[in-house]
Amino acid sequence: MKNAVGAYNLSGLRNYTGGDLDANMQKAAWCLGQSNGSSSTNFKEAANRATRVNSNAKNVIIGNFLEIHNRMGSGARRKASSAILTLQSARRDCKR
Repeated sequence: MKNAVGAYNLSGLRNYTGGDLDANMQKAAWCLGQSNGSSSTNFKEAANRATRVNSNAKNVIIGNFLEIHNRMGSGARRKASSAILTLQSARRDCKR
């Protein structure tokens, strides 16, 4: 997402297993974990098992919970992976 305006809620996202996520929204509010929380399960079948989540927004608001770096699966697929979370915000208050 680039050059977005407004407020974007990421709520109820459970066990997101996508790749790297870049949100460059310098004019928008990025609201994470609102009513149901958000969970990021990071799994890559590669030598570098890190998933990168980069956010650059006007506001970054975390409500309820935001869970990063948990494991997924069982048996042969249970391998440790990691998440690198970068949150940048231009404002210090929580106003949208």
